[in-house]
Amino acid sequence: MVQLHAIMGGLDVRPTTDADLLGALILKSAAYQADHAGYGDRHLYDAAMLASLISDPDAET
Repeated sequence: MVQLHAIMGGLDVRPTTDADLLGALILKSAAYQADHAGYGDRHLYDAAMLASLISDPDAET
């Protein structure tokens, strides 16, 4: 997906992606691994909440 934004003097083109639930879990796990500020527990809680949103975990592959 590409978003087009009109700016003064031209057009700004920015590629974007729409993350799905699996993508959100992958990003959250990367944030947990990269966290050096002490928010690890927060990332784990967020990942657990995201995982709970999977309607049929056995069907996810």
